[in-house]
Amino acid sequence: YISHPNGEKVTKEFLESGNYEVEVLNKRYPATVYIHSPFDPENKRMNGNYS
Repeated sequence: YISHPNGEKVTKEFLESGNYEVEVLNKRYPATVYIHSPFDPENKRMNGNYS
């Protein structure tokens, strides 16, 4: 979960300005924030349709 340290609204700009990591078995890995869900139930992106 991501929260704003000042209790302010979390905006797209706030999310894009941060650096993130995921911890797995006590090891940290760089993570990327996706503003939109990468879920693609119709496989459009897999078929080259990115619109």
